[in-house]
Amino acid sequence: LGNADNCARVLAYHINPRTDFFVSLMNQTAARIGMTQTFFTSPDGSEKSLQRTTAYDAALFYEYALKNTQFKRILTNEVTTLWDGMPLLNTCSIAFSLKEEFDSPLAGGVYTGTSQGKGSTLMMHITLPVPAGMDPETAAPIKLIVAFFSQGTEDATQYAHNLVTDVQTNYRKVCFFKANQEIDTRTVAGQSLKLIAGADLFCVAPYEVDAKSYVQNISFTFNVTEDRVMTQ
Repeated sequence: LGNADNCARVLAYHINPRTDFFVSLMNQTAARIGMTQTFFTSPDGSEKSLQRTTAYDAALFYEYALKNTQFKRILTNEVTTLWDGMPLLNTCSIAFSLKEEFDSPLAGGVYTGTSQGKGSTLMMHITLPVPAGMDPETAAPIKLIVAFFSQGTEDATQYAHNLVTDVQTNYRKVCFFKANQEIDTRTVAGQSLKLIAGADLFCVAPYEVDAKSYVQNISFTFNVTEDRVMTQ
């Protein structure tokens, strides 16, 4: 399909013949996933409607959509199949070219734009490998979720390339604690109280900055009563 507006309208009608009902569901979902600057007025993004959104909100939506396994499978392959083997071509060549250039283990995206190359929208996800020379035990890949609203394909390509180059060259993802690692131990009411990491804890920081400088130390005062420990 050159454009999927008609698909959006059919899907909306299938869920409920009342367009306003379906648009209400769209806005409820947007609010639920934190798209605070988004307001939909149609199921298909019709021109001259009063809807609005931002690149940040589009990125939130894209990350949410990637949780759908079939959606993610389509976007991470340049060619895939649907239903009874119908081939589907992913025309977002930007993400796959970056995958090759940066030796990325995962890349994918979706690109839409007019035939004149104006009003382009690019949404992309790419995982950058651990930079050379860094210990994989203390460093980790950086996953980027990118959304661009640009004037054309060439703009979007250049923006995406500059962003990925900047992140890969100037930033690192440092592991502070591994899941189940003991972070601290304090004595409370004569007993040992241990703080354990519930999950792997990372921080993305510029190369020239000590990542641990982002760590904030917080002190707790414990008031012991007869039957419980209160914290302040």
